[in-house]
Amino acid sequence: MNTINPARVFYISFLISACAIASCKQEEYKKSPNDLQYKIIVDNKDGEAQPGQVMKYNVYWRTDKDSLFLSTKDQNTPIYSKVDKPKFKGDPLEILTMIGKGDSASCYLPADLVFRGSPPPFLHHGDFMKLDFKVLDVMSEEEYNTLMNAKAADQQSSEQKDIESYLSSNNLKGEKTPSGLYVIVEDLGAGKQPVTGNTVKVNYSGMLLNGTKFDSSLDPGREPFEFKIGAGQVIKGWDEGIPHFKEGGKGKLIVPSGLAYGERGAGEKIPPNAPLVFEIQLLEVME
Repeated sequence: MNTINPARVFYISFLISACAIASCKQEEYKKSPNDLQYKIIVDNKDGEAQPGQVMKYNVYWRTDKDSLFLSTKDQNTPIYSKVDKPKFKGDPLEILTMIGKGDSASCYLPADLVFRGSPPPFLHHGDFMKLDFKVLDVMSEEEYNTLMNAKAADQQSSEQKDIESYLSSNNLKGEKTPSGLYVIVEDLGAGKQPVTGNTVKVNYSGMLLNGTKFDSSLDPGREPFEFKIGAGQVIKGWDEGIPHFKEGGKGKLIVPSGLAYGERGAGEKIPPNAPLVFEIQLLEVME
């Protein structure tokens, strides 16, 4: 006589239920001709953005279960993108062609597509996630360039005041280059002076203006750093600043954010728009 395994019945029922829930979730989303699964959340009926315009928007990264784990709004770093045709199958930026100012939308897509095969630990290969978009503004490219130039000027002015305050409070004097870099020479050195194409070996400690150290080649287990001048292997402030010293020289570089990591910062230790201070010693210049 055949018997029914209660555990097996429960397992099969669970699978059917889970598949039904996943199916319903995906059915909430339409599919574009380019295979993007999307849905419009808010439509203000003001018209869609046009190709060539620039859109300012916030993005919210959510798990498949709507758990928010990252957002540009929380970081106060809205994104600017030019509205354009999708670049690849499932390109989430295709959604920008379907919405306008004040609108919001959601995309349902593989986490591997967003994180290029390296999702965060709470997501796994094959998992789906959501990207939610909230449009803050739509502008022409000319308006965007004007806005960015004004923001850059304001940021540069603000940083200049902060750097001058740092110099004054620490009784420092240095040479200001046309780019805004400050070079403080404590010992010029007596050896070779590096030029573009030379490889140099440098000891350094990097700090924020408030004195917080974020990196140092002098930490235990570390070694002097080597790079080629002018090859783009380091921040612009280093490519410009290190050649002010000769072999054996030491001093400080005070680097405005535009010559460092800019408005995006670097990881958790260097915030956006942060001027940086580097104590450096040029150990060796190699041809």
